[in-house]
Amino acid sequence: MWKRRKDASTEVILHVGPHKTGTTSLQYFLKKCFGAKDPQPIWFPTGDAIGPAGGHGPLALPFSEIKGYADAKKGIKQLQDIVSSCNMSSVQKLIISSEDFVWGIDKNLEMIRDVLKPRRIHLIFTINGLARRLLSHYSSRLQFGHTDDLESSLTKIMQQPGLQSNIFERHIKAIEPDETSVICIDRSAQPDFLLCEFAKICGLPDSGIAPEFLIRRNR
Repeated sequence: MWKRRKDASTEVILHVGPHKTGTTSLQYFLKKCFGAKDPQPIWFPTGDAIGPAGGHGPLALPFSEIKGYADAKKGIKQLQDIVSSCNMSSVQKLIISSEDFVWGIDKNLEMIRDVLKPRRIHLIFTINGLARRLLSHYSSRLQFGHTDDLESSLTKIMQQPGLQSNIFERHIKAIEPDETSVICIDRSAQPDFLLCEFAKICGLPDSGIAPEFLIRRNR
């Protein structure tokens, strides 16, 4: 865990994944415990900000270069609307979570930083074993009808930004968080490990972690 400064009063918890690291379970937990369309003290925005899988994909993908989604101006407007809502309410912690932030290009990630500042930003990564993620990605490709052989598929998967060695450096440099945390999950971890660790490092109440939150997809 790295900390830079503690002088800002409002905290933005920005979880950027990457994919296949327990994000579905985490976002399900956050939505059930802290999700709301309107601001509240601990706020995981729902409504138009939430994608089908439960994360903030609609907030993240506009900052990418993915055809059909890239629209930085739209992304900035969406983020500004959420921040403005925080300004008019007593939001202590704003939680934004999407593995699709890893697709953001550097100049657009800097735009995210500019919108969120001067609020305190806590950047969070969730990481598990590389082999585990590769196999999970490959399984997803098969489910979506891809017919590449294993070697070709793994070559394409390894080119994804969430699997690049500079993922930490790139996001930290662009977003300039006040604090950065990395939650590492291994095979021996208990099912609720990720949720409990996330709640602990973010200062969230964890009493809401019930068995129904512990879905195992993407872990």
